[in-house]
Amino acid sequence: MSDEDKKWTDFSDDEQYPAWNKEDKVGEVLEGILASKRLGVGTDNLNFYTIEEMGGEKVSILGRKIVNDFLGSMPVGTEIKIEYLGKKEPKGQGRPYHGYKCQYNKETMPGPDLAKDIVIDV
Repeated sequence: MSDEDKKWTDFSDDEQYPAWNKEDKVGEVLEGILASKRLGVGTDNLNFYTIEEMGGEKVSILGRKIVNDFLGSMPVGTEIKIEYLGKKEPKGQGRPYHGYKCQYNKETMPGPDLAKDIVIDV
């Protein structure tokens, strides 16, 4: 098959979607399909995840520790749900962190069988 016969789609590292910034609203939920992962971006090695919401709109979420632990382990194509729990005080010493409740739909997950809900609260 020649290049002319293939249906190529351009990908741009500069393609950006509106950011999901709900850290000011406890209880806000992001729900949709994990559409893509961009790992190790820039000199700070940041991770960005694109979620396609049920209405078809795509949003990006920056991978904070808890989000990275969750979305980093999810295959693209999995239906996910992330609820912002607010700023949490650490158990012991340390600085406050952003808490999230992370869940996925097992039926949409391509790949290995994992627990039904993943809640990471460090």
